[in-house]
Amino acid sequence: MWAVGVALWIRGFALYRVAPWWAGLVVVTIVGERLELSRLTGATERARWSFAASLALFVVGLVLSVPSFDLGMRVAGAGLTALALWLAGVVLDEPLSFHSEHEPPFPFVQCATESSHAE
Repeated sequence: MWAVGVALWIRGFALYRVAPWWAGLVVVTIVGERLELSRLTGATERARWSFAASLALFVVGLVLSVPSFDLGMRVAGAGLTALALWLAGVVLDEPLSFHSEHEPPFPFVQCATESSHAE
């Protein structure tokens, strides 16, 4: 993806048309790492397929952005939205909970709570 962005830039494409390709490398790296971690937790076959479909939609959008930037960015945006939902666990059939019932979501809340109980 980085190389495609550089090639487009060298060919004279505007920076705003090239930047999504460069950002795509970061996105693919992050979601790829998350996919690897999901294998350890036993992600379902459905989750893997939805990941692949979401990633394919994003890449198709990037490819479409070369001849038609507006259409390509809309498709890529839909792919990014699907990837965000996948990362949030919606497609994995996991609850959108980032902490347990007994733990506050942020460490500073826990510190404030402990200090108020100490008095």
